[in-house]
Amino acid sequence: MEDGTIMELKDRIAIIKNRAEQDNTAKIEKEKRINLRREELLNKIFSLEERIHALITLANECAKNGIKLPINTGKYGYGTGYRDHNFYADGINHHVGFMGHGKGLCDYIGIYNGGFCGVWDFYTNGEEVFLKHETNGVIRYDVEINHLEKFLSDFDIFESAFYKWIDSLGEQNEEKIMEELKQYRENSYYNIEDITEQLIKLSNLDIPDDLKEELKDALYYLKAVAKNKYNNDYFRVLYNVLLVITGLEEFQSMEVNMDIKQNKDDELSFLDDEEKMRDFKELTKEEFLFSYSYLTEEEYDATMRCLKRRDNIMNLGKFLEMYDNWNGNTRVNDDELNTIAENTTFIIYEERKELLHREVISFGFYDGVLTVTIR
Repeated sequence: MEDGTIMELKDRIAIIKNRAEQDNTAKIEKEKRINLRREELLNKIFSLEERIHALITLANECAKNGIKLPINTGKYGYGTGYRDHNFYADGINHHVGFMGHGKGLCDYIGIYNGGFCGVWDFYTNGEEVFLKHETNGVIRYDVEINHLEKFLSDFDIFESAFYKWIDSLGEQNEEKIMEELKQYRENSYYNIEDITEQLIKLSNLDIPDDLKEELKDALYYLKAVAKNKYNNDYFRVLYNVLLVITGLEEFQSMEVNMDIKQNKDDELSFLDDEEKMRDFKELTKEEFLFSYSYLTEEEYDATMRCLKRRDNIMNLGKFLEMYDNWNGNTRVNDDELNTIAENTTFIIYEERKELLHREVISFGFYDGVLTVTIR
């Protein structure tokens, strides 16, 4: 081999080594920048410790005193997506919120990821910051920058909205009630048929069926007009006043009032009794109450309202129907990440009927398994 060729080979090897050294130096510099950025973001979160502690304290005071967080967080400037999340973090909208899905007292604020956002959930109390694996509960402290940035970008909005709600609890005045009367809000507690029946009861008139239908049609029309935000406020006021007259709303606070009613319904209903619910769906109200003479009309009506509410959430039954063509395994976890069912979607649907009504709070594909968390 000629000297020129040998020198050329050495030169090329030197080029490769030099490039590798440059790449390694660049990698080290990048890691330094990332670490500096991570340190900067962590320090910002640590500086929020007092504010985070105050938020957690208030949320726990609400839980201790039986005050549920609001159904609609949007009016306080927080929460988007196909459903609201009561200031609790959730695995669907991936907002900053109180961790724990509203079950028991809260120790952390954070973000439930899940689905396409990954398996690591973000937790902080201002004193410590960590990631927790959503299925096996493993904790790690090497938190990526994107988690820190997401938390910091949402925190101020979350805090401001939560305090607006807390402050609103003490604002029961005429001006507020009037503002509420001008608002249209969807609900799952009652429907047009309920309003019609209540108005007829209050009228003390023996109204024939054809006039009942006309009254119902008129209420449907009023609801549609009130629902359109571009129409005058007086349509919404009229619709809401009818709700007050019928006793379906009190308007001291629509949300608190609805929470109280829903809690009472949950206590009275027999929705989890499979035998009763089978007859409930097959018999008329009169036939059912005759067969179960020890049950009251109030318990029957509470169960009906709970059933309507369940129809308006994404429950496990609806979810499994959406994925009925999935041939792989499906794992169902409770909100403490304990596996309570694992099989094909079809078999879970057919054999675990008692789970189908429970609400889906997150889902995703992990290691080829469709994993669903319910509460």
